[in-house]
Amino acid sequence: GTMATGGSGDRGSMQPAGLAETLARVRWRLNRSILGGILHRGRSASAGEDASGVKGILRKGGDRYNHGRSVRWRPILTGDDAHDTREDDAAGNDALERERIAARERRIQLIRLPQLTYESLLIPVRITFPVFCIFSPAITALDVAVDVYELFLMSRAVMKDARAYRALDVRSPEALSAMDAEDLSAAREQGYPPPRLLRDAATILALHLGRVLYILLGEEMFLLWELAQVVRFLRVLELFAYMQELSSDLTTDAKGIATFKVTLVLFSVPHWLGCCWWLISEYNSDGESLALPSWSAQFARISGNESLEPNGATEWERYLLSAYMAWVGVTAMGYGDVSIVHVSELWFATFICLVQIVFYAYVLGTLFHYLVRTDENTVHFRELLKAVEDYSAKRQLPPGLTRKIRAHFEFQHRKQSSGTEATFKQLPHTLKLKVATAQYYRHVQSAWVFHSCNAQFLNQLVIVLRERFIMPLEVLFNQGDGSRELVWCIRGAVDVRKGDVSISRARSELGDGQVVGEIAFVLGIQHPYTVAATNEGDVTLLVLSTPDFDEVISSYPEQSDVIVQNVLRRFGLDKNGEDTSNVAIGDMEEDEREEFLALKEIIRSAIIDRKEDALSLITYAASEGDVETVRRLAAHGLDLDSGDYDKRTTLHLAAAEG
Repeated sequence: GTMATGGSGDRGSMQPAGLAETLARVRWRLNRSILGGILHRGRSASAGEDASGVKGILRKGGDRYNHGRSVRWRPILTGDDAHDTREDDAAGNDALERERIAARERRIQLIRLPQLTYESLLIPVRITFPVFCIFSPAITALDVAVDVYELFLMSRAVMKDARAYRALDVRSPEALSAMDAEDLSAAREQGYPPPRLLRDAATILALHLGRVLYILLGEEMFLLWELAQVVRFLRVLELFAYMQELSSDLTTDAKGIATFKVTLVLFSVPHWLGCCWWLISEYNSDGESLALPSWSAQFARISGNESLEPNGATEWERYLLSAYMAWVGVTAMGYGDVSIVHVSELWFATFICLVQIVFYAYVLGTLFHYLVRTDENTVHFRELLKAVEDYSAKRQLPPGLTRKIRAHFEFQHRKQSSGTEATFKQLPHTLKLKVATAQYYRHVQSAWVFHSCNAQFLNQLVIVLRERFIMPLEVLFNQGDGSRELVWCIRGAVDVRKGDVSISRARSELGDGQVVGEIAFVLGIQHPYTVAATNEGDVTLLVLSTPDFDEVISSYPEQSDVIVQNVLRRFGLDKNGEDTSNVAIGDMEEDEREEFLALKEIIRSAIIDRKEDALSLITYAASEGDVETVRRLAAHGLDLDSGDYDKRTTLHLAAAEG
């Protein structure tokens, strides 16, 4: 849980001894370095500012200390890393097994798509040409195969449902009583309900019973055969539901399903209309033959082709004639010399006109949706480019600068169009930590400025890191700029220059931890160098911004000492800016040694400036009688015996002012 210390008078009564000792050790660690304490404060301050304005990388110290008496703690949950790794591996194996099972289920269920499609296309053929469908060995074999597969799916569903019922029934009475009536009812109704089982069994039995009775008893069973097709029409409704289910499944190829839908509509609508045309033609005949003025009988007279005589045509040729009539009607080509002579044909032709409107709307709408649709990000990007053009025109920017601005946005759009940042933001905190750790932890851990920092602190840092992409030769920051961020080069290379002279080059190929701008970021000084991408290609960076770092370090104030000590140790300095040891510079080249010493002097000056700023603050507070500010700065580790520019200490000024 979260525990905060109280005032010094009752602290011992509120805390266990172990926590008190821990607080004492933390306080000693905070006080042992004057520089570390000073760097807990803001970046700039004058002698007249409040203590919250002290310079440094840890800019928000006011919330971390309460006049030197209390420390804010954040609850941190930790565990055995090895145990977590084993749990992650087990969870990953379980997820992989579930994915394999789900993939197998999808392959099995995918066969249902051609099965239901076959059924939706054959139902009107069975109604229009019953004799052909009943006695055709090929169609009979296909019907049997389709229903055998349906029986296979039914048996799997029944067995799965039986396992679910057993799992539910073996629950303890306490567990069942804990479920409310609605949850219990929903649990028992999941899977394959009995009404659906009966319906599917009826569709299978009706078709094959109707075929057998028609073969045995002849045309007397024609009505039963037609009723069987009405029952089988439930498969068409299942096709619609199944297509909707596939469209909602994220693992399904959306474009493939959409293409299949358009193709199915394109051919099934004329197919059904053609079969209806032939039924109308037979309905208007004398029952024995198709004679004039039936539209089907008009083809032979108009064309002069006896093979188009419907009474002598095969079933396939009859279907071809009816399909032609359907396609001609749907595509608005007109019927030419074929005349509509019956009221039923007139009504059906009117119906086809209506179907034509819907047909065109669906097919063309779907087609253009996939041909001319644009991604939402692309639309927003085009609006952004238009805004850039308007911005440049209103401010009369030079054409070269306008091109650079446009090139920058185009480059960022290409790099960020995948939307990975938005995906990361929607993850829960635990997954964010795992994703960020897997991607960035090694880079942070390998950076020399974070050596010896604890793992919890580094884990919080990697969560707030953000990727940035810069073009070849693009400047990241110039010499003399203020420090606002710490940068890692994780792909590509950046040049570190001083004027036109190249100082070093950070390349991702050299390993993890290629950090730049760390001195300015840690000490809060101006950048001593210019950093820009090389001309070798695009560069991917990891960026730690100042506000994000402030938020993290507020929960780990002791890590500021570690970071500052890393900088001082690297350049052989102590907390007062004095030399502690000779850094091995003998092996350096002359120009490299000169640059190292120049940078060391910059760091020394920054340390001295901060010490003087802190002394100015504490002496001013003492002269004004501001005891709380004096206590706060003393808690940060500032030496109260240090004197200002004329050697007056804090006690001296306090006594002088009474």
